[in-house]
Amino acid sequence: MVRANAWSDNADLHAYYCAHGWQWVRTVSGNRSGALFEMAVGATPLCSVHELGEIPLLR
Repeated sequence: MVRANAWSDNADLHAYYCAHGWQWVRTVSGNRSGALFEMAVGATPLCSVHELGEIPLLR
């Protein structure tokens, strides 16, 4: 489970989280960063990863 806090009065960010699969947990009154969201994390990645080849080491 991954959790994120957001400012309690940032409705646009709350909507963004919800639109991307986050679940609202609660909002703590009197705490500016009191809006809590969470998302379950599983073994399946949310996006695919593509290997482009070897990456040269910086020296």
